[in-house]
Amino acid sequence: MLPFSADVLASLLARYNSALWPAPLAALVLLTGVLGLALQRAEAAGRIAALTLAAGWAWTGIAFHAATFASLNFAAPIYAVLFVVQAVLLVWTGAVRDAMPLARPQGPAEAAGLGLAVIALAGWPLLALGSRQGLAAAAVGGVAPDPTALFTLGVLLLMRGRTPWHLAALPIAWSFAGGATAWALGGGPATLQALAGLAAIPLIYLKNRRVRQGLPG
Repeated sequence: MLPFSADVLASLLARYNSALWPAPLAALVLLTGVLGLALQRAEAAGRIAALTLAAGWAWTGIAFHAATFASLNFAAPIYAVLFVVQAVLLVWTGAVRDAMPLARPQGPAEAAGLGLAVIALAGWPLLALGSRQGLAAAAVGGVAPDPTALFTLGVLLLMRGRTPWHLAALPIAWSFAGGATAWALGGGPATLQALAGLAAIPLIYLKNRRVRQGLPG
């Protein structure tokens, strides 16, 4: 049993978005730009994506989990630490080591990644229309946890070459957590987030095996 209801969580998101405005809009623009760079095969896309995603995970960990969600959930500070850890991993792997090259979809894993990224960007905020607060309570990638995790999974599946498990582990785990939370709050489309995390596991495995075997997309 969660210590809050769907309406309480939506109200919290609405206040959070209002206090941070226009940060949610800026985050949406930045993540859309990251996806555009990936599809254009821009040389610096991997580094830019890593830094942008890292900023989103760190922001969400500190501003949402630690400073906002902690008023509803005693575990929020733990979530904050995990989100900052993910940010550090993204910076190290994608920016310092430049080991996150992105490419246009070449196979089913990459196509699924593009789909997840688009859903996180365009579909997830629209789920707020089912709440009393409407779009004021929209969960936006880069500043809210669920779409941030989904978008990150999408980008990782769009990587050219192997997708590192150490970068995918926390987004997958959060997808399960977000889906479970949505189910406990009464269900709805957000429960499908757990399925996205579950599907990512075999997709990453098969993609990495294809790369090891030198097979085309």
